[in-house]
Amino acid sequence: MRTLFKKRVVENNPKVLLRKDDPVRNDFTFKVQERVGKFYRVIPVNAKEVFYLRSLQKGYDYFTPAEGDGLILSAHSIPS
Repeated sequence: MRTLFKKRVVENNPKVLLRKDDPVRNDFTFKVQERVGKFYRVIPVNAKEVFYLRSLQKGYDYFTPAEGDGLILSAHSIPS
């Protein structure tokens, strides 16, 4: 069986962007937060990986990195 995200890179305690909504001004901002634990930086390379990412929950299973390309995935969200 072919695994997803063959070219993943381990990142410990990555810095990610989190969206903060401001309902008073009807606007939003982003803040940088360090997530604690083991994560993977991935760049999807085929439709199967993109469809898998779409099934995940943003802010729990995957995050936008504060710097660089790709996505930050929680270790629990990558199938073995």
